[in-house]
Amino acid sequence: MKTSDEGQRILRLEDPDTIPPGIRRHLERKKELLRATPWTEQLVRHDGPLSEAAEELSQHLRAHRILGYHCTREIAPGYFANNGLRATNLDQHQAELLRVCGDLFTADEVAYLRARWGMYFDSGQRKGREGLVWACLTRQLAVSSGTERFFKAYGGEAIHMPLEDDSPAMIKLMGVGTPVIVEVALPGDRIITGYDMAWCALNSYHRTVNPSAHPMESEARLRGSVPAEDVLAVVPLPQFVA
Repeated sequence: MKTSDEGQRILRLEDPDTIPPGIRRHLERKKELLRATPWTEQLVRHDGPLSEAAEELSQHLRAHRILGYHCTREIAPGYFANNGLRATNLDQHQAELLRVCGDLFTADEVAYLRARWGMYFDSGQRKGREGLVWACLTRQLAVSSGTERFFKAYGGEAIHMPLEDDSPAMIKLMGVGTPVIVEVALPGDRIITGYDMAWCALNSYHRTVNPSAHPMESEARLRGSVPAEDVLAVVPLPQFVA
């Protein structure tokens, strides 16, 4: 794995050591409460007993870079290490697919692709994708059932999300590239997450004390691209799982 050019530590939310010592000592004193509580969310909300610790940790995380896991297929070895991750541009991605892989498809299949893209990507579907890069913030989420489609076929959501699984075009896309997880360093002060990053980090600690605590996984979205220098590793999916 690469290291940060600035020497700044890259934090992994699922690693309890991400939590600064002062907050960890506070959590140590709350172990009985953690063992008795199945939901981290109960502890970290505004009026919860760990709300102040969560806010302090949130400020700490926003000042660092955060490890993210982008699930996709790589068209050739070294592609992401050399090019980074581009923010999604639906029209550009679709045109590029037809330019680079167009020989794979018949005229009818190209017509099918265009029709499905036009039907599916209305304004609402575009809003959650255009200009963004998405990543999971824990290893477990990266290999959950929710990411299976990203590994299944080449091109990402801009290409294969609207396609029927048994369509000839989709079947051909399943043969392009290899499934990988791209580990990236994300700017903590710029990413938007489902759950607050601090909640996820505290949940990881919570589960070391109370293994039955409910997991609190989150993904992140970054407006803009991830440059090649922020690609830390590109790991083939079987190797990542192993």
